[in-house]
Amino acid sequence: MIHDIACRPADGKRQGLYDFLRKKRAEKEGYRIIEIGGALNPFNCSFLSAIVDIKRPKHLPEHIVFHEGNVNNPEVWAPVEADVRRHGKFDFSICTHMLEDIANPGYACRKLSEVADRGFVAVPSKYKELSRFEIEAPAYRGYIHHRWILTMRDHTVMAFPKLSFLDFDPYFDSLTNDDLARLDEFSFWWKDRINLKIVNDDFLGPTPQAVVEYYKRGLTGDDLDVDIVRQWINGANRRPGPVVPDRFERPVDGNVRRWGACIGLFSSLARRTIEGSGTEFDLGKTLLSFALSIHAATILEFGRFKGVSTVFLAFALGLVDDGLRPSGASHGQGQETRNQRVSAKQVVCITSDPVVEAEGLLSKICLSDHVHFAQTVPDELKRQQATDLVVIDAGLDAACFSAIHADVASSLKPGGYVLFHDASSRRRTGTQNEDRIFLAAKKILANDAYGRICLDAGHLPTAIFQKDRASAISMPV
Repeated sequence: MIHDIACRPADGKRQGLYDFLRKKRAEKEGYRIIEIGGALNPFNCSFLSAIVDIKRPKHLPEHIVFHEGNVNNPEVWAPVEADVRRHGKFDFSICTHMLEDIANPGYACRKLSEVADRGFVAVPSKYKELSRFEIEAPAYRGYIHHRWILTMRDHTVMAFPKLSFLDFDPYFDSLTNDDLARLDEFSFWWKDRINLKIVNDDFLGPTPQAVVEYYKRGLTGDDLDVDIVRQWINGANRRPGPVVPDRFERPVDGNVRRWGACIGLFSSLARRTIEGSGTEFDLGKTLLSFALSIHAATILEFGRFKGVSTVFLAFALGLVDDGLRPSGASHGQGQETRNQRVSAKQVVCITSDPVVEAEGLLSKICLSDHVHFAQTVPDELKRQQATDLVVIDAGLDAACFSAIHADVASSLKPGGYVLFHDASSRRRTGTQNEDRIFLAAKKILANDAYGRICLDAGHLPTAIFQKDRASAISMPV
């Protein structure tokens, strides 16, 4: 059983592992620990009972039994197996940054489970192995001496031989930006056995096209990507906390698995917008969170934009379409069945401006199917009154808003929402009372069909209203 999967910046101290083993050694006299492949930099010699590796360390305490040789050689394991027959299995095994080096990692994993009850494994993450860093461009991907890229899918370790085509295929660049490469270590704890599979059952064929395709499928949308997407959605930009090895997890479900390919672009997008004013990214997070919370299926977006808000809205619809049910879904719109929704979950963007940048971003992360660009609101939306959310963005003044207000009113469903945003509003007006966000809010509130949810004219001037809602509720934005 594999548990406590993590992908984080490498920490040579391994404090969580150290504390766990210190506790276990205090609880049980004679608690035995074996390290596989740790001779170059042993974990903690005072803890270890035995080491198996190809080269003997320079300074080895007398209490440690050293077994020298290649861990893929059965003869090297013979004395370890003899020790297990005499004294029973080792209580714990440590195997860090070794599986990626050897010819047959599956054999090593099988031997680990034969000589120990449980253990800890760490290898370079796929994000690091797909990055270019050892030499100046044009550089190869990853470490030149590593044979394998290892990742996790459905709590099974997946091993991919580092084939030469990886150096030339730009598809994998989406997993290689600086933010992801910083998550350079993939680790997990195991008990009883380690499930490891080589891609395509260790058959690199039958055609070059087939090989490329199952590498693309296998290295995106796996358990590591799913975990990072979930952390990002939940705002968990913090570094993961200490590992709790006694907490066993159920297998990760697959309802956001295809979004792994989005991670690289979103991280780069965040960096680009934050280096500017940060407003685009702030608005994007607000839109994503709100669209998910109301379980939106159809969204209208009005305004002039560069595509960032559209990408975040489309991302939210895609997650809902794939079955994501975020905790705390509220506002009474999350209980409808798909048959009650319009046929396709879409963001309909009403704009007369060029949308080349938006289309490019959407194409990179395969969200184009969730977005439709138009100059007027489609008649179908007006007839169905099925729009869940209307987003009015990029400095529309009161006159412009009046021109589209009829379209909004006719297409928005009962209980639907209007979100008005104008990042430049405060910079262009002299007083708060003249602020466009307030003028637009005042016009909407004059219509009894809407109730105010939120009004914020600070760094992120935003107002949210709900159609046919009698009382206001408070919601942070």
